[in-house]
Amino acid sequence: MSSTENVGVITAIVHANYAATGDQVEQLAFAVATGLDAGTVYLRVVLAHMQAKLGRSRRRAETVSQEPVLDAIHEELYPHVLRGVGPEEMGQPERNGRANFARTTASTIRFFVQHGGDVRTLDIPTVTKNGLRTAVQPPAPTIPAGTPRALRGFMTAREGLKRAVTRLARGDPATARQQIEQLLDEYEQLLEDLDRAPTAPQVAPPDVGGTTTTITPGRRGGGRSSGEAPMLHRST
Repeated sequence: MSSTENVGVITAIVHANYAATGDQVEQLAFAVATGLDAGTVYLRVVLAHMQAKLGRSRRRAETVSQEPVLDAIHEELYPHVLRGVGPEEMGQPERNGRANFARTTASTIRFFVQHGGDVRTLDIPTVTKNGLRTAVQPPAPTIPAGTPRALRGFMTAREGLKRAVTRLARGDPATARQQIEQLLDEYEQLLEDLDRAPTAPQVAPPDVGGTTTTITPGRRGGGRSSGEAPMLHRST
């Protein structure tokens, strides 16, 4: 398929309001596999199919579970994606790798639904993966003013780690779980190390009591002339 044909199938899908047929999904998958930035088009195709099943009115039963609909659509379209990403003689590992965009699409929609998003309310032609995540992701906690620099850096790193694990889990949940478990083991070791660390010695506060200064009138440098009694000045 030429680049002109790739663009042509995308144009046809857009004109059909993203209600792509199985054959069009195969052609779209080939376009993605050959480097065309069309992953967002596939995302909108999946969402359009879901809206066709769910309807767009929120007046329908609010208890409608959207994940089973997503699973059904993914199972319907994914075989077309696998066929489209490469020729018949292509090995399964490479085929699966090229089809990863379809799996991450399903994971992104699942994240959106699981966190309270409603597919029925989406404006399909403007939807993006980042927009779906942002719509349901809680805002990052603000760091209070006056937080020490070291603690501020730790809090920022912690939030970044949570985002990184979430991104990993969308495409590879098993690896994400493995990494989290490894982190927990490392944190347990850190806690044990902290328990064994010596306590910092207590430093006595400086002596701020009074001092006695000898002042001798009539002479510089504090010396005492003959026959003159020293004057004691108590400073606090």
